[in-house]
Amino acid sequence: MLKIFLQFFSLTVGTQICLAVNQLVLLPLQLRVWGQTETAYWLVALAIANLCSISDVGLRSIGHAQLLSSVHYGDSSDARYFKQIWALTRGVMLGFTIAVIAGSALVCLTRAEPFQIWPLVLIVTLSLDTLLIVRGSWLDTLGNFRPVEGLFFGMVAFRNIFSVLALLVFHAGPAVLTYVMLGTGIGAVVAQASILKEPKSLGLLVSGWRAVGWHIGGVIPFAVTDPAAGWIRFSLPVMILATMASPVNLTTFVAMRALFSLGRQVIAQLSRFASIRYAEQISHDTDQAEAVMGGFILLATLAASAVACAIIGDHGRLLALWLNGVDPALEPWIALSFAVGAAGNSFQVISATQMRTGQIVRVALCQYIYIAASLVAAAIGYWCRSVLLYLALLAAQEVLIGIVFMSCLRGRLLWLNAGAFLVALSATVLFWLAANFGLGEIFRERTFAAALDCTVLGGTCILVVILAYVGIYDVVFGLPRLRHRRL
Repeated sequence: MLKIFLQFFSLTVGTQICLAVNQLVLLPLQLRVWGQTETAYWLVALAIANLCSISDVGLRSIGHAQLLSSVHYGDSSDARYFKQIWALTRGVMLGFTIAVIAGSALVCLTRAEPFQIWPLVLIVTLSLDTLLIVRGSWLDTLGNFRPVEGLFFGMVAFRNIFSVLALLVFHAGPAVLTYVMLGTGIGAVVAQASILKEPKSLGLLVSGWRAVGWHIGGVIPFAVTDPAAGWIRFSLPVMILATMASPVNLTTFVAMRALFSLGRQVIAQLSRFASIRYAEQISHDTDQAEAVMGGFILLATLAASAVACAIIGDHGRLLALWLNGVDPALEPWIALSFAVGAAGNSFQVISATQMRTGQIVRVALCQYIYIAASLVAAAIGYWCRSVLLYLALLAAQEVLIGIVFMSCLRGRLLWLNAGAFLVALSATVLFWLAANFGLGEIFRERTFAAALDCTVLGGTCILVVILAYVGIYDVVFGLPRLRHRRL
């Protein structure tokens, strides 16, 4: 399994680098070319367009078992069921995208400002990206990791290259970047459909509309929660902060979110692999399946802790250079908000394994709790007009979702996840306190020696976390016993 995982993970590294470039390079270029106000407007337009990330209403999580059965065993009833799911998915995505475009156009027309077409094109672009991801999730189940990931990598790489050139050479505006994204999105969807033609049941133009039964729609209230929670996590805070914070504060928040998203992206890839391996093992070797899941929970929490310590240790040095200035008073509190929330990021592993094994209702209930808490936090933040209060509520809602998913576990996995969560939370909070109070002078200095000291302190913190996780895993599962089982 380790060899397969390393092959899979090495391929995703390229994608993660490209996504990092997209988030870490384009934003400072946009700030320099467009200025704070227009960049903030782009971020809000992107947040609205990101609604299309839930345009499939979560149907991507349905029908994996039926697809496998129909392809590998030729089960006709499962083939009919998946045909309905795929047809319904495309129909819902089309209707959802049209609705978002109509709503955005109506808002634009009612405003006194001149009408611009590029925000509507951005909505179409994000819908195409979602189609690529949705179809890829089913292709993943059939073992097409490398071509699916390779095509997505190619799209992001070309999108980055053309966008950076457009900004650096031509000082292009938001409209040009939107059309660059649209062109690469269309190319990726067409390439995926052309290269991965099998199975025929996943063809973009395959029929099946008439076969859709109304009972299939009954899964939507459960399936929609995962992508809806994703949009609420990444886009809703931008829209709320835009009503109370200055453009500098908003871009600082988005930049910090981009940095912490690097850890989330790694965890998403770990969860993707872990869920498939867990589903393969659970039917015939429960102990080994739990050991696999436990290991990935620790890896996910470690990745989140490492990113948090790196950002806290930097103490805004690179961020200020990167953005050509940030709000120094707000930056530490934004970092603390994201760092506290990151301690529970291993819920992605739990959610992915539950979805892959058909526990959709359980995942939906957990996500509904998070959605409700997020909407309450947004309402309180909007009403109070306090950025610091809203940052605290954002951290609290992320801790809540981690605890809620943790409560779904039993026995050894529950103890392991609880231990990992407490270690990560304690380590990052203590490190933040040291960086801002106890050893604040060292972290505030802008010298090379101070940066080296901060790196050593951050590395020591991560080393302590690693040793703690090795100890937790050994106590819960017993490394020697697992080695003996494999022998």
